Amino acid sequence: MIRTHFSKIRLLFLLSGIFLLCSCSDDTKEPEHSISYDALPSAAKEFLNKFFYGYEIIKVEEENDQNIIIYEVELQDNYEIVFNEEGEWQQVAAPEKMTIPGGIVPENIQAYLTENFSGYGVNVINTTGQGYKVKLVTGLNLYFNMAGEVINIENDY
Repeated sequence: MIRTHFSKIRLLFLLSGIFLLCSCSDDTKEPEHSISYDALPSAAKEFLNKFFYGYEIIKVEEENDQNIIIYEVELQDNYEIVFNEEGEWQQVAAPEKMTIPGGIVPENIQAYLTENFSGYGVNVINTTGQGYKVKLVTGLNLYFNMAGEVINIENDY
């Protein structure tokens, strides 16, 4: 009887803990909400006009995460671009096995790719705190520092 009572108490504490974990929310993150294309920073609109002219804009969303504003733009054919608050691209992603438009990858990184991975297009490019992550259509991930030097290579497949 005592053993059953302690088991019920442990179960009650466990369930209370789970409830508390689930009910805690990050009050600093606001949900994404749709905005108009015109509400994007001018640098983001210039980027889209330069590299994705003629593509239909499917969705534009703004997200505030711990007072950091980001914009997510989805274009026809499943191209996705993420911009920071100033309108600088943070990520450009093409559909799987497709490539992003030429001219987006920084020149020094593009020179390395041309020399070492000619014929393999860039599927995704992200800016990171240390430089760039480039994913080729083959699934190969290359990490570059800000100077455009390779610092790591990983394979997704």
